[in-house]
Amino acid sequence: MAKLTPQQRITRAKITLMRSPKFCLLSGILVLGKMEIREGCGTAYTNGKDTFFDLKFIEPLSEKQLNFLVAHESWHIALKQITVWKKLWKENPMLTNKAADYVVNQMIVDADPNNEVVQFIEGGCLDPKYRGWNTKQVYDDLKQQSKDQQGQGQGQGQPYDEHGFEDGEQMTEKEQQALERAVDEALRQGTILAGKMGGNVDRTITKMLEPKVDWREMLRDFVSAISNDKELSTWRKPNRRHLHTGTYLPSMYSETVGPIVVGIDTSGSIGQAELEQFLGELSTICEAVCPEKIHLLWWDTEVAGIDVLEPGDYGDLVNKVKPAGGGGTDIRCVFEKVEEEGINAEACIILSDGYTPWCDAPKYPVFFGMTTDEVAPFGKTVRIE
Repeated sequence: MAKLTPQQRITRAKITLMRSPKFCLLSGILVLGKMEIREGCGTAYTNGKDTFFDLKFIEPLSEKQLNFLVAHESWHIALKQITVWKKLWKENPMLTNKAADYVVNQMIVDADPNNEVVQFIEGGCLDPKYRGWNTKQVYDDLKQQSKDQQGQGQGQGQPYDEHGFEDGEQMTEKEQQALERAVDEALRQGTILAGKMGGNVDRTITKMLEPKVDWREMLRDFVSAISNDKELSTWRKPNRRHLHTGTYLPSMYSETVGPIVVGIDTSGSIGQAELEQFLGELSTICEAVCPEKIHLLWWDTEVAGIDVLEPGDYGDLVNKVKPAGGGGTDIRCVFEKVEEEGINAEACIILSDGYTPWCDAPKYPVFFGMTTDEVAPFGKTVRIE
């Protein structure tokens, strides 16, 4: 029997994974982009769609180890790690690469614990404590280890591959959205096949494919509900729309909406584009509802700054405020500061990644705009995308 070429070995690995109930979920991803040999890429490389393998790296791998590597690259693509975690990569490329590998390696090992289809390649990043964690959570843990051990402790093992965060950085927003739609469609095809073959669909993928909610509409509804609660009737001023019929009915009027607290997480997880988008939408809403005041709190592990804004300031919040802070994350400081300052908050709006300790719910309604899939233990949570 003729020896397979390296490219044929990769094709065989793809087919093996697609035929396996354990990995058929990745079928759409496996045919989404190119997957081929590229000399000089070091080990392996993915740009979020295409995957390349260095000949010298894959030559000594067994069939099951190569299956593992192909699944590894495919999970990087399926989880959209190249585009979703660009900010982490900017902060620390090495820790981001490791964190991404810890996530996907654990998922593969858990899918095939008896090595029927794949075999873990020794020396890679693997730690069962990260089971069920996402890339940001692993990154934060590795970062803390590094601090605790003066830069020496950053988890065991090394990444197999290079992750093309530079490619993700260079994508336009339109290109990134197109890639994410293509990945979602590939995963939907994979879930259909997994259902037919009796395979399991990872909960992470199920959440990714849930219908997206328009956070702008949800935020408008939240603030509008506060305003509607203030709408009252009065007989002092009859409703003029009914006077021509000889019918006297009370007219409606709105009391001023009380102070609204807005808490912006400045721990490093919120990018400038996300901040500007959020504040721009908030400006439009507050101009319409016109709360008495906006207490804008910039926070990380404590409130680092407060901007107090009045109706004349609501038109252009982005250019009228200045972020402060940039440490860890502890959302409890927001509610503690509201109490400390004696703010009679009508409601509170929070923008955060949600990776924080929690406290009991305050007495006023709270809206959480999350940049991750985290869900607050109280209030209304909506994913900001």
